[in-house]
Amino acid sequence: MVRDIKTNVPKWVYKNNFIKTQFKWQNGFSAFTVRKSGVKHFTKYNKEKNHSKKSFNEVYKEFLNAYKINFKKEYLFDEN
Repeated sequence: MVRDIKTNVPKWVYKNNFIKTQFKWQNGFSAFTVRKSGVKHFTKYNKEKNHSKKSFNEVYKEFLNAYKINFKKEYLFDEN
C-alpha cells in the first residue's frame, strides 16, 4: 500500500499543481491507526497551536516516547 501511495501521490500533486518545486519523499515513513473513539480528538488537532513552541520533530518524538514506540534517530524526519 505504501509503495502505491509513494508512486501515485507525486503524480497527483503535479497534476493538481499543488507545488511549484520538485516533490520529494523522505526516506522513511510512519503510519498509525486511530480507533473510532479517537477520531474526534484527532480531527481537532491544531498544528499551528501545537507546533508554535516545539518543532514537528520534538512533538513527534514525544508521541513516540509516550506510546513506547521504539525508533532509530536516523529514521526521523530531516530537521531542515
